[in-house]
Amino acid sequence: MSTHPQRKVAIGILVLALTALALDRTVLKMSPLGAQSASAAATPGGSSTQESPAKSAAKPAPAQAMVAFHLQTVALTTGLVDNEPADVFNPIAVFGPGPGRDGAQSPAAEEFSQKHRLASVLISGLDSRAQATIDDQPLRIGDRVKGSQLLSITELSATFDVEGEKVVLIMALPTKEEFAQHKLNSVLLTKDARGAVVVIDGKRQVQVFDRLDGYRLMAVDTGSATFEAEHRRVVLEVPRAK
Repeated sequence: MSTHPQRKVAIGILVLALTALALDRTVLKMSPLGAQSASAAATPGGSSTQESPAKSAAKPAPAQAMVAFHLQTVALTTGLVDNEPADVFNPIAVFGPGPGRDGAQSPAAEEFSQKHRLASVLISGLDSRAQATIDDQPLRIGDRVKGSQLLSITELSATFDVEGEKVVLIMALPTKEEFAQHKLNSVLLTKDARGAVVVIDGKRQVQVFDRLDGYRLMAVDTGSATFEAEHRRVVLEVPRAK
């Protein structure tokens, strides 16, 4: 049975590490430092000169340092690791490439992400009420856009299955001025404050603690609704009849 090339490299590194460790321990025993430690242990009365813990901790163990050096050298020369650290803000560098070469999207996925826009998101405590507006079309989980199924909805994103590949549409958190463009049409108060419902933009029903475009409905009063997100507060009011 043939061994996978990467497994061979790993076994070679392990053998090299063990050989280096044995060699370093042998050299350490033969070094003056090892002889000095042996003579100190044989001093009459059992007395020996010991360094303080702080000084001992400051000196790296020669064997460990040498093994680390050997491992790093072998890893770099064999290409198992890169000289540059991974960019944690680059998902491809951290998690590896997704479908397609070098993490590139398939033509169908790329076309979908460029053609469609996530315009608004409504998140509720009940998944059945979660709603994402793609372009001008409101969708719930399980609905489709030209064959691509909506899999999940978060506060500011919607994930679709596009020919077996996941495509995530993302919207930025609106500024206070942008969120204030929503229109509060009506307010329905109940005995339980958490059951209060407001109608936004003439069609969307939002309950207390639901999130609309990342803003949570925190309070409802007669003719007004207060939304908050990241220390931003926006109060929408029902237009007064003229």
